[in-house]
Amino acid sequence: MTDNEKLTMLSALVGETDQSVLALYLQIAKAKIMEKLYPLVDTDRDSFTFPSLYDMNQIQIAQYLYNQRGTWGMTSHTEQGVTDTYASSDVPPELLKNVLSYCSVPSRIAERNADA
Repeated sequence: MTDNEKLTMLSALVGETDQSVLALYLQIAKAKIMEKLYPLVDTDRDSFTFPSLYDMNQIQIAQYLYNQRGTWGMTSHTEQGVTDTYASSDVPPELLKNVLSYCSVPSRIAERNADA
C-alpha cells in the first residue's frame, strides 16, 4: 500500500483534509510499530524496511492517535452523562498485539562461536 493510499484511507476514517496532519500521525504510528518490531535496536530504526503486513495497523494507530488529540493523557472526563476515559496516553497494547518482534543472534556472538 502506498503512502497516498494510506493518507486517503485515514482521511476517510477521521474526516480530516489536511494531508500534512495525517502524514504526521502516520509517521508516529509507523514509529510505534517499528519500536515494537525491533525492540533491541539501539540505532536508527528508519534504516529498516517497514513491512507492508502492518499497513492496516499503521492506519488504525494513526486513527486512534488522531481521535485522541486535544485530550492527551485524559484518564477520566464526564460531562452531561458522557464519560471519556483513556487507559493510557500511549497506543494501547491491543493495537500492537499482532506485531511480532524481530529477533536474531547478534553478529558478535555468531562470529565468536564460528571462531571456536
